[in-house]
Amino acid sequence: MLQYAAVAGAGELFAVARGEARLAAAARHGATTVLAGGVAAAREAVAELTGGEGVGVAYDVTGAPDALAALADLTRDAGTLVLVGDTAWPGRQVLGGTVLRRAQTVVGVHDSDIPRAAAGRHLRGTFAENVGLFFRLLVQGRMAVADLVTHTFAAADAEAAYKLVAAPDNDAIGVLLDWRDADL
Repeated sequence: MLQYAAVAGAGELFAVARGEARLAAAARHGATTVLAGGVAAAREAVAELTGGEGVGVAYDVTGAPDALAALADLTRDAGTLVLVGDTAWPGRQVLGGTVLRRAQTVVGVHDSDIPRAAAGRHLRGTFAENVGLFFRLLVQGRMAVADLVTHTFAAADAEAAYKLVAAPDNDAIGVLLDWRDADL
């Protein structure tokens, strides 16, 4: 998300994470400010850096149940919260009262092929068009991905991969399952 925002011309890009590897990756991929300790811990710093207003658009790319409500506190009045992907714990993810009190908009985005008419103002094209954009940016050297895969597991070790991803405060960024030697 940071790379897309940087390519689109965003001036200030804050990244908040609990792990050092994620913070370092965020800095390499376009973050102008990295804040350690998680979303709730970043509240004071974001308020100071934005003159008390908060950010205009905030993305939750973690799916962590506690991130969404805390992210609303970092977002300005009438700002936008974007949920990217899905959470493993949808019943534990809550908005909290901040979204209502501050008239914030919540947008959900997943990797499905949403027709442009249904996407409204929040998506700039169909899934296929966005995949094309990604590969054009990759070829142009404006998108970097090589360092985003931090863990690779054999397909037989899928359970261990899922346990890693589900563990609180894990430092995984990209986790791949290698199916080349799988006995199918």
